[in-house]
Amino acid sequence: MTKREAIIQATIEVVGKNGIADSPTIQIAKSAGAAEFTIFRLFGNKNDLLHETFNVVIARFQAVCWPVIDKINNIEEKLRASLFTGSKYYRKKPEELAYIQQYIFSPLGVRKRPDLRYEKGEDVSSFPLIFILAEGKKQGVFKNLSMTGLTALCVAPMIIFMREEQIRNIKHSKRELELFVDACLHGVLV
Repeated sequence: MTKREAIIQATIEVVGKNGIADSPTIQIAKSAGAAEFTIFRLFGNKNDLLHETFNVVIARFQAVCWPVIDKINNIEEKLRASLFTGSKYYRKKPEELAYIQQYIFSPLGVRKRPDLRYEKGEDVSSFPLIFILAEGKKQGVFKNLSMTGLTALCVAPMIIFMREEQIRNIKHSKRELELFVDACLHGVLV
């Protein structure tokens, strides 16, 4: 693992656990086994480090999700598959889910939220869930709501469901997960 990779991994873990405000670069550097100066040399500043870490976390999920949903033609089934894929992925990588949550709800990360970027007309086609929701909305399969509304109905509950498992140290049964995914899906269907 390179120093850059070690710092990004430490950022995921420290910020996911403590939040952005309570994660000084000195703590991230110590966790990565690096000097604080190395963070500034490699990333410029803490904000750039946080943005780069978000990009890495999202790219990791995209690499797992796209191959699954690309094989599916039906938009409803694409959404179901992406929610299942996300739940399996984030069960294995709970620190990444915690990081995403800390980041996208921070003043720094809110500008990078794909739902808000979509509403501004930016290209967010690389984000599987946003792509699927936009396509389903265009096809008339999903409700004609803002992207923020659609994600609030199906993505946000999924994040909360997965974080509940992590925080309470439980694992819902496959059937409970199926029921929950179906409920999220039905929340956006016309």
